[in-house]
Amino acid sequence: MGSIQPAQFELGIVDTIVQEKTVAHPLDSRLLKVSRMALVKAAKGVGIALKQTFAREGKAGGYACARPHKRLRKVVKRQRTMVGRLLRENDRKLPGLSQAAQDKLKDLMARWWGRYSLCQQSS
Repeated sequence: MGSIQPAQFELGIVDTIVQEKTVAHPLDSRLLKVSRMALVKAAKGVGIALKQTFAREGKAGGYACARPHKRLRKVVKRQRTMVGRLLRENDRKLPGLSQAAQDKLKDLMARWWGRYSLCQQSS
């Protein structure tokens, strides 16, 4: 096209200013919180009445930042327990649902509970 001459390629100006972005790293506590909320929402969406949603217990606070690791481990362990209980409760109540609702919930459960798809295929 002729808009740039070959002599113009000899000198280049590079802007090296880099601004860091706010990146939310996938911490265990945050992933467990998201999984708990997704399981509760999906269960309510297909009509499962849950015994407990653990809505008040899902916080890990700033434990990962301030380095009180014992408290962080305790909270993450409790969150794993809550997600496991929700998965087992949803699994128990699956047979009473329609096939479409079962497929939808099984898909979500397999995402959060990798063992679920393997267990269901063998039985």
